[in-house]
Amino acid sequence: MTWRTAVSYLGAVAAAAGLLLTVAHGAAPAEAQDTAETVEERVRKLLGEASSYLEEDAAKREAAKNALVEIGAPAAPLLVARLDTPDVMEQLALADVLPRIGESAVDALHEAFLDPTSARQHRRVIGLIGKIGSPRSTSILVEAAGDSDWAIRASAAEGLGRIAAGDPAARARLYELLHDEDWGVRLQATWAIGDAGLAGDVDTLAALLDDRHFAVRLAAAELLAAQGQSAVGAIARRLEARNLTPVGKLTCLDALGQTHHPAAAAHIEPFLIDPDPVVRVHAARAYGSAALSTGAALCTALLAEEPKPVVAAALRAAQAEIEARTAR
Repeated sequence: MTWRTAVSYLGAVAAAAGLLLTVAHGAAPAEAQDTAETVEERVRKLLGEASSYLEEDAAKREAAKNALVEIGAPAAPLLVARLDTPDVMEQLALADVLPRIGESAVDALHEAFLDPTSARQHRRVIGLIGKIGSPRSTSILVEAAGDSDWAIRASAAEGLGRIAAGDPAARARLYELLHDEDWGVRLQATWAIGDAGLAGDVDTLAALLDDRHFAVRLAAAELLAAQGQSAVGAIARRLEARNLTPVGKLTCLDALGQTHHPAAAAHIEPFLIDPDPVVRVHAARAYGSAALSTGAALCTALLAEEPKPVVAAALRAAQAEIEARTAR
């Protein structure tokens, strides 16, 4: 053994002995302290790079975000603490990174939601909890669904939709939000029904075709249209409801047409001769999307007696659509 090797060996022994003494006295090892500090410093540095405003730093931003995601759970509390930032680029970076960290960020987000530093952070935290949609977040999301802030309730609806399929409590609360006083919450809850795979509940969605806000009505119609024939009966029942508003009638007709199913045509036909020309226009458009080849002849017959040019134009368009579909 050379003298240099001997010195190195003795130094290693001394270092090990010192480490043992430090641990024995209850102090954290210097290496552990350095590592913790390094993680914090690294997270701050990466977040700064991920928040760069410079166009030429696009690649650096993505690399920094990916590195933060790789750090994962240790980075989550540090990132959550920055959710109150007014920096737009930092907000965007956090909104991208934390959902990608996913389940490992949930505990830090829960703590922040229960003890927020500001209303702004409160909204951002529940938004991220909603996007992650962890089954462990049920109680938080149910609580948030009753918040006085409509944006928080809307985020809760999104999160409930992610877990509603397998969680009866989440599903029940989500359905309640379909009747929220704010249209933005109702809209988010409607989309969440689709995200949860619950769009097969066609009667619930059909009731929304008469919602007070057009965005909710359109969302419900789109989800129903995707169900095809199975939604036709529910829409038709809603169309026949005594308390249906004039706007709801038009939306129901549009929804029947959007199913593109021949079974819808029979429910549309009576409205082709409705006293209201606006109803006749919507009925004609819907009929063109659903009717079989025989529907072209009905359009021809109705055209002979239709006094309103706008309705006649809709009937001609419906006839052309039916004939083109038959030709295919």
